[in-house]
Amino acid sequence: MIRSLLEFTISLPCNYLGGILLLSELLPLPLPVQCREELAEFEVRMMVNARTLWSAHLLPVSDMLEKVISTLAGES
Repeated sequence: MIRSLLEFTISLPCNYLGGILLLSELLPLPLPVQCREELAEFEVRMMVNARTLWSAHLLPVSDMLEKVISTLAGES
């Protein structure tokens, strides 16, 4: 799914914004999460587990992710 989203994002310039917005909605929130009350231990474990699973999904598509970043950043 992520590879398809990344390919869609760089397929046409009009897809850049939509693809990046969708990717930002799919990725987990950065840690530490700002909240008013302290999170329970199981909530912290769930967040860390979700981030670990996402890193496992992003590792195989790292070449495509680098291509997206270089395309959008204007770097070669």
